[in-house]
Amino acid sequence: MNELDLVLARVNLNTTITKVKLSCDEIRKKNPQRSDLTNSMDKTIEELIFSICVYDTLEKEYRIARQINHDYSRRIFELENKVKELERQNVLLLQGI
Repeated sequence: MNELDLVLARVNLNTTITKVKLSCDEIRKKNPQRSDLTNSMDKTIEELIFSICVYDTLEKEYRIARQINHDYSRRIFELENKVKELERQNVLLLQGI
């Protein structure tokens, strides 16, 4: 997953909410008696808004986990280099004996 995927997912959710809202408003205007449709669409809008809230939380957790992973990877790289340097120093010490 990359940044573009995250942005695209958010845009798609927001676009879908806007489409449903516009459709619902149009139905209310042209067919006010169709509360069966508009009530269902209102429920869908609420569910989509909830999905965005969950998405926000997951996106934040993903970014935090990615940063932690990066930090650990960098630390591992540093420690591997330190081990190599210590091994090199040990070889030099042993050769001097």
